[in-house]
Amino acid sequence: MPFGDIVRVELVGSWWDNWAALIALAVSLATFGWTIWVRHRDSARLQVSVTSFFLLDAAPLGKQYFIATEATNVGRSGKTVISNFHFRVPGGPFIMRADSHFPTVTLPASVEPGDSVTFVWNATELAAACLRYNVTPGQFRPGAQSGHGTFKGKWKKSALEVMDGAMTAARKATVSE
Repeated sequence: MPFGDIVRVELVGSWWDNWAALIALAVSLATFGWTIWVRHRDSARLQVSVTSFFLLDAAPLGKQYFIATEATNVGRSGKTVISNFHFRVPGGPFIMRADSHFPTVTLPASVEPGDSVTFVWNATELAAACLRYNVTPGQFRPGAQSGHGTFKGKWKKSALEVMDGAMTAARKATVSE
């Protein structure tokens, strides 16, 4: 034979008879799962919410409604950089602004763990977009884009109340035009 002698190997017992190997396998799988969970928990994650900001009632301009999108880095370690805040029209485009209505943040913005960034929107402009796309404000999906992905947000009740006032003002403005 060109390759040498044939060696025949026989298993003397079942593979499950070796309890130490099974315990080692279980410990290694548990350690792997724990490592993945810790890495996910510790990485930068944004919690995004929309809240009321304030109502400006200036004589020449009339009532101006403002809401704010707030993004908080809830990860335990690792900073992230937010590149934009947006609202997503269901089945349609994103509504974005390059800058906040008030100088609360300059994008891109670096966010350390535990820190928050607030981006201010003119609610009347968003209400006009709602009318244009024939959706309610609650159907707009708020979000923030960072180096760690896109994070979807939620509306707070106070922001929806401000948007109701802005929608009323936007409807009046549409009728008067």
